[in-house]
Amino acid sequence: MLTSSVLLITLCTSVLCVIFTTGHQRLLRHLGPRSLYLLWALVPISYLAIVAGPWLGESLYWVLQKLGLSTAAQALQSYTALWATPTELVSKKDAWMPLISGVWLLGVALMLSLIGLGQWRLQQLPKQNRLGLTVATTAPGTSPGVFGWWRPTLLLPTDFNKRYSTLEQRLILRHELTHWRRHDTQANLLAWLLLSVQWFNPLAWLGYQRFRADQELACDADVLSQHRTSPQHGVGYAHALLKTSTNRAWGGPVVNPCSTHYGYQQGRFNLMKERIQTLQQHHPLRKFPLVLAAVGMVSASMLWHTPAISTPTQAAAAETITPIVRINPRYPEAAAAEGIEGYVEVEFRIGNDGKPVDIKVLKSQPEGVFDDNVIAALQRWRYVPGKTDQPLQLRIDMRLP
Repeated sequence: MLTSSVLLITLCTSVLCVIFTTGHQRLLRHLGPRSLYLLWALVPISYLAIVAGPWLGESLYWVLQKLGLSTAAQALQSYTALWATPTELVSKKDAWMPLISGVWLLGVALMLSLIGLGQWRLQQLPKQNRLGLTVATTAPGTSPGVFGWWRPTLLLPTDFNKRYSTLEQRLILRHELTHWRRHDTQANLLAWLLLSVQWFNPLAWLGYQRFRADQELACDADVLSQHRTSPQHGVGYAHALLKTSTNRAWGGPVVNPCSTHYGYQQGRFNLMKERIQTLQQHHPLRKFPLVLAAVGMVSASMLWHTPAISTPTQAAAAETITPIVRINPRYPEAAAAEGIEGYVEVEFRIGNDGKPVDIKVLKSQPEGVFDDNVIAALQRWRYVPGKTDQPLQLRIDMRLP
């Protein structure tokens, strides 16, 4: 069953990838490579904001209650009630759902298997220790790189000492170690896991390529920021990139999605040209754009809702009594899948603390389908205590949008 949360995750991923891809030059010009690369954290943040939105709301409500801020807690409870009834995307062709789910899981399994296969192949390379680092030797003409989740392992071609000068070798090694210190290999693992979930989304693939390219731009900027006063380092760095532009990644671009390769940009020369041009930019690392965008994204995700229509009407009472906190009942997934609608008539009294008590179901249609959900929601309602001591009757209609 595809829920609105799954659709929202796909939508957010697609929108972010389009923004970062089509607006890349403008963002790079205003923010710089390091700040732009940091903005890619919005993709996993969007996943967390959408999935954990209801839990975060409940946790904040509990904290406010513990702090004695009852009014704020009640207002928050009314606000987070929007999460209580996520809309289900109901397909009239339910027979196809197992097949679609199976194909999706097969794609996820294939994507995840590439990680294990690539890691196994890299482990088969001959290794030696140099200056306290593990160095794996690759074929001539391949790009230097680094891989590893817990400990760094350098990938160096056998012609590394012949192709590059001493300065270029030092800068390349510093580039790869900067990748490790920045936790880029772990970031690549997370990016691949998120891409595995969205393997069917072509915009996610474009975004993944742009993310890996921005990662290299940010690493270049970090390395050169340590040598701004030395023009020879910038020239040597550019020469090293040019020498590496004709290299290939050992084993192909997907040998290990979590590794990094110096100079290798999946055969796209324009990206190498972009890297050399970006070497001339000098932008400080700014975290404020990420913080501001993340706060806005979390707030927007909490506003996202498509609740089932629940219209309470009073069937028999001396006067209309409006609850100060009203939680919409959750629409049962089975009923949504079959397109079932109905209503529940209940009777209850308002307790001394404003909570509904002695809740009884008078009538429901279809019988027993919505009863438990309506009672569970009604138990979380709040009224002004002492408004009336007479039993109240309500009819709550359950309708699909």
